[in-house]
Amino acid sequence: MVNDIKYLLSLLGVPYIDSPSEAEAQCAALVKSGKAYAVASEDMDSLAFGAPLLLRGFGSKREPLVELNLDDILQTLEMTHHEFVAPGIMRGGEYASGIEGIGFHTAFRMIKQMRTIEKVLAFIEAKGDTTKFRVPDFYPYIEARQVFLQPEIDENVTFHWGKSDAQSIFDFLVRQKGFSTKRVEIGL
Repeated sequence: MVNDIKYLLSLLGVPYIDSPSEAEAQCAALVKSGKAYAVASEDMDSLAFGAPLLLRGFGSKREPLVELNLDDILQTLEMTHHEFVAPGIMRGGEYASGIEGIGFHTAFRMIKQMRTIEKVLAFIEAKGDTTKFRVPDFYPYIEARQVFLQPEIDENVTFHWGKSDAQSIFDFLVRQKGFSTKRVEIGL
């Protein structure tokens, strides 16, 4: 399906990017470099990857679009970007298992108070109370933090818009993919 979408975009003359890692990281980099205005996503990881501006709500017909400005959020929370990513890492996600017994609100409160994951871990270890909080044996929080703070991105992205090819689009959608002729003609 992804290859079909890429092919259709090329037939439409629309540029696309193959991100070397996380799409949210690449999108955040495009906004930071001025090549895009904002990231449009429902995924809050976009902010963790440093997207200066995130637009949410494109999937809702009833709810308005929401614009989230990372600098405003950091200022309101009185946090650095480094501190901002820490609660998500402590809670756990796709890059590292979380600390058992710590949800997002507890992680947020601990980071506000102690400022780093390292200090939180030292606090948990000093307390010696493994019934309340349990740090996984393998806890790659440093690597998880690097994923957000220094993600793998393509810094040399350029956009080249092409011309659309209506006949090839028609052939692809109708003859190869079985879309209705009328629907494609209306769309074209």
